[in-house]
Amino acid sequence: MRFTRATSIILLVLGTGCSLVADLGDPKDFAPSGLDGDGGPSASVQAVAIAVGASHACAIIQASEGSPENGTTRCWGDNTHGELGVDPSLTPSSPVPVPVSSRSSAVFGNAAALALGTGGSCALTTDNFLFCWGELSGQGSGTVHRQDLEPSWEPSQMDLRDSVLVGVTGVALGEQGGCAADANALVCWGSGPGATNIDGGAVQITDVTSVAVGRSHACAITTEDGAPEARCWGDNTYGQTGQPESSSFESRPQPVALAGVVEIAAGGDVSCARTTSSPSSPGTDAVYCWGRNDRGELGDPAVTAASTNAPTEVRFAGGLTAVALAIGDSHACALMSDETVQCWGDDSDRPRGRSAPAGYDAMPATVERDVGGEVNDMPHVKSLEAGGGTTCAIRWGDPQVYCWGRNDAGQAGQAAGVTVPYASAVSW
Repeated sequence: MRFTRATSIILLVLGTGCSLVADLGDPKDFAPSGLDGDGGPSASVQAVAIAVGASHACAIIQASEGSPENGTTRCWGDNTHGELGVDPSLTPSSPVPVPVSSRSSAVFGNAAALALGTGGSCALTTDNFLFCWGELSGQGSGTVHRQDLEPSWEPSQMDLRDSVLVGVTGVALGEQGGCAADANALVCWGSGPGATNIDGGAVQITDVTSVAVGRSHACAITTEDGAPEARCWGDNTYGQTGQPESSSFESRPQPVALAGVVEIAAGGDVSCARTTSSPSSPGTDAVYCWGRNDRGELGDPAVTAASTNAPTEVRFAGGLTAVALAIGDSHACALMSDETVQCWGDDSDRPRGRSAPAGYDAMPATVERDVGGEVNDMPHVKSLEAGGGTTCAIRWGDPQVYCWGRNDAGQAGQAAGVTVPYASAVSW
């Protein structure tokens, strides 16, 4: 779950355990044109941004010019708490994306970025307001809450001390809380042991350019002291804040021993960062992870410790570098410089998108796609997201969303109940 600044052309897509910037690009990149380079179908609508939660996923839609569907949001998967934006008594779950409802019109539109957590969803609008629906852990009784709690499945604006949050530049949701930023401050909310420490109060950090929320901890990039620096706070049971594990909880953001940080991500009990400083290859990007490691979450087979607070460099296959990160509950993925995806960690629900037997592996491996019974590495990936045990991606020039992994509620876009071992297209 992570956030960065959202503008008219940059989206933040945040899910239960991941972090990624998705560039909307030029509309022609998604314009229907018959068949794409791999024989995929065209469509009248296409996704321009995605987000993945613990057991659901959502996408922002682009349609033909002038279509009322432009900027609308569709969600699929579990809807127990109304996280799909429709009445759960009528639609308890759906493997097919359904339009998010609106209190003022037929569908919720004007979305610029999405953030999903456990049982809840949020959308940052193009005019920088924050709307949320479903169940958001730790909000509703404190100083950060939704204006209208009932019905929970209809999007409602978020308030800070009974005033509508305005000028919001980013949002991130985790399992036990969330954070939102405006031009002046970063405010967070949370509940449960070791949540993000804050019930509507401003975090003691300034000049935040990016934030990510894990199960019960958070990390941010700040330029408060000049150069970009990663700082983390909250639950530190596994060293996920980058501090010694003898400190089980950090109430204030603490610096992580990394230089040149350009992206921050968090999920489960793990934190990761993409940097411009690699000791093994100076002058090139590198990815470091720290925190829990009992399922290979740190991405280095040589590290056998069950957890560590020391940033550990991820060892990617093929000598490639990462350009974006996505973290689920106990797995992680990276968009690579050759537009493929590599994943590592727990594969019990197949979120690594491989034909290898389910289990776990700390060594990153390339995600595969089944096309007509032939399994090959999935090419031309534009952006990706991860949450829970599911991963989803958007490809260049392809209107489909591709998901794989856990699918017990249809969150991978297939008939519920069966895990999805390879990247598979979600039906619109």
